[in-house]
Amino acid sequence: MEPFGSSFPQLLDKYNLVQNDPVLRAAIIKKYTYPQIYDTSVTFARQNLQANQFIMRGSYKASKSNEILLNTVDRNARITVRAGSLALVEGVDYTVDRAQGKVIILNEALLQSNNTITVDYENNNLFNFQTRTMLGFRAEYAKTKDVYIGTTFMKLFERPFTQKVNIGEDPINNNIYGLDFGINKQADWLTRALDKLPLYSTKAPSKWSLQGEGAYLRPGYSRAINQNGSDGGVVYVDDFEGSATGIGLYFNPTNWILATPPQADSIDPNFRGGDLRNNLASTANRALLSWYRVDQLARNGAPDANSPYGRLVDELEIFPNRQRPVGFATELTFDLAYFPKERGPYNFELPNGYDINGVKTWGLKDDFTLDSAETRWAGIMSRLNTNDFELANVEYIDFWMLNPFMPKFDGSPVAERGNMYIQIGTFSEDILRDGKQQFEHGLPTPSLALPTDNSIYGKIARKPPITNSFDVNQRELQDLGFDGLSSMIPNAPNTELVQYSDYINLVRPFLNVEAQEKLLKDPANDDFVSYRDNTFPTNATVLEKYKRFTMPEGNAQIQVGNQISTAYTSFPDVEDLNLDKSLNEQESYYSYRIPFLHNNGDWVKTKFVTDSVSIPKPTGTEVWYRFRIPIAQYDVKVGQIQDFRSINL
Repeated sequence: MEPFGSSFPQLLDKYNLVQNDPVLRAAIIKKYTYPQIYDTSVTFARQNLQANQFIMRGSYKASKSNEILLNTVDRNARITVRAGSLALVEGVDYTVDRAQGKVIILNEALLQSNNTITVDYENNNLFNFQTRTMLGFRAEYAKTKDVYIGTTFMKLFERPFTQKVNIGEDPINNNIYGLDFGINKQADWLTRALDKLPLYSTKAPSKWSLQGEGAYLRPGYSRAINQNGSDGGVVYVDDFEGSATGIGLYFNPTNWILATPPQADSIDPNFRGGDLRNNLASTANRALLSWYRVDQLARNGAPDANSPYGRLVDELEIFPNRQRPVGFATELTFDLAYFPKERGPYNFELPNGYDINGVKTWGLKDDFTLDSAETRWAGIMSRLNTNDFELANVEYIDFWMLNPFMPKFDGSPVAERGNMYIQIGTFSEDILRDGKQQFEHGLPTPSLALPTDNSIYGKIARKPPITNSFDVNQRELQDLGFDGLSSMIPNAPNTELVQYSDYINLVRPFLNVEAQEKLLKDPANDDFVSYRDNTFPTNATVLEKYKRFTMPEGNAQIQVGNQISTAYTSFPDVEDLNLDKSLNEQESYYSYRIPFLHNNGDWVKTKFVTDSVSIPKPTGTEVWYRFRIPIAQYDVKVGQIQDFRSINL
């Protein structure tokens, strides 16, 4: 039964309660139905504040307790406990647990009596650090000893701890002006009149006096809460700063790795092939994608250092009203460079493409580039530390993006359209679809006889290592990428040339001479090149320097003869994003599609674009767009995922 769900309208119709008034019926159903408590989780249902208003009344008979909870965490607060009007003694009648904020009654007789036990304490707020200053001035003038006139001035002002203060806590700056006078005269006639009274005799001369005073209060506020653009002090009814917190995914690019081939073609037909196991066609549509945060060293001498996609972007250009702490460096952008015509790592595309079980690819050109770039894809994935989005009240995917349709530095044509997919949920960790989990530091070396398995892609570690580190003395023999094969070490026992000899023989006759050299140098296309590599010419662009910066083979080593560290990471590459030593192959996620379209270089806004900022530059106006995607408005649901409580990647 669902008394607040589908059963409620049926109950109204069964007993004909409001059959003659459809408007009233609809209003009653809207008011009392609460289907979220049946088809969603408790956390998500509680967010429906309109329906979450039912009150259940009952009675409860409690027993006495010797603990009294306090609404304070101040360890220095002075606490007074009384039983009726009797003040109790700490350590004899009660004790105070300041760590947990409670008073424990020790005297059992007090609990058995009918006296009310009260607790008084000082509740000092944590940020109540306003300093108060009081000044005063008093002046009097007396022409004679019987007549005087005086004035008083008092000033009380407060200085807040920060410029942001809540209403009711605003610092005062009050002035009080006072004026008073007094007249004292001796009255001999009054003395004589009193002496004439029977049975009464004065002992001293009589006097009369007249006094008066007045004061004027001029209230004010501290100038410390003045802000630019305001006519007066500013206080906050409610400060929403900090009410929204984000899960930042751009801080460390090394947290991202190659995405596994998508298994669901319901999102995009070009994703087909991800469900093929032990088949080189599974990654034949993967194009080249690099991700990075540009180091200033890479811009030195680069001709595109001031181009829209290579320059340093100051966050104040996008957020001009943001206040940065003193000494805070500018925030770096998280850059992604996509090359849809170039092979991604472990892409073994054939000259005429593949056509296997409905998986169709479109082949190669003789320069070893991919044909039909619009059918290719590339992706990255990262682990999330916050998995329960409902408990954390995560509602949006929020990010800013620079217009991708601006003219390129090299003058190459700008694409007409494209799609970006954001997916959250659980994904397969099997980057090379062979059903085996790769650990670079699980590969054997002369000093470590570690077992391995063979795969269509190469050599796979059989046992997951205990520690997450390379063999210190033989790092280069383990830092081989996800295929476990080397193309960078001469005369290595297991090389990509041997493993992929059949593929090389099929492709090589089709390629030109320059492309053949590229194929033989790195058949798997996974060799790492640092942006600090000494082989780059002086006129190399930023995009060229970072083009192979995220490749897995050799990315944990320092180039010989280079005085600056060239390593991308110090940790091995593994098919274990959540570090649980097991290979997850399940796919269960939500997918969000963001179409990219432009009109003469201007981005055609989608429904997810909520804001934009234009930045005039000598090279042209740069426009940044803010995307805000409600997680509940997904396009496609893949797998058995039902809610947002198990978002891992």
